[in-house]
Amino acid sequence: MGATILPIMIGDDDCGPFVALSYVEPTSEQMPLSFAHAHASDNWRISVRGTTNMGRDAYEQGQFRFHDGGVPYASDNFAWGPDGGYGIIMFADRRGLPHPTGEGRARRPDDAGAGSRREGHGHRRAGPVPGVHLRS
Repeated sequence: MGATILPIMIGDDDCGPFVALSYVEPTSEQMPLSFAHAHASDNWRISVRGTTNMGRDAYEQGQFRFHDGGVPYASDNFAWGPDGGYGIIMFADRRGLPHPTGEGRARRPDDAGAGSRREGHGHRRAGPVPGVHLRS
């Protein structure tokens, strides 16, 4: 089981935002979890349809989280569910992504201050988004 990803690069070729749209075919089996990790860039994620798991937390349709760059977080997965899963992940600066050649991570220019707005374990949970309704 895997996710189909549509990567979108916006703005500046070196440091513009990066958006990833994800789709998972309908399934009643939870998507496998990734390993615990961090990204050098601030990022925001939303479950548009289905459930996204992060550690012991679950983000349902319309719920989202913000994660400060440079702060490790629990294993997670892409949105999934019996009606399929749709998700959006936005990175503030593509330099926070692994280098495409696999030669390591690029660093944010302000890495010394990464995570300075941390709450809890570096992520903030919020939602629902106006116009998006949670399933009961």
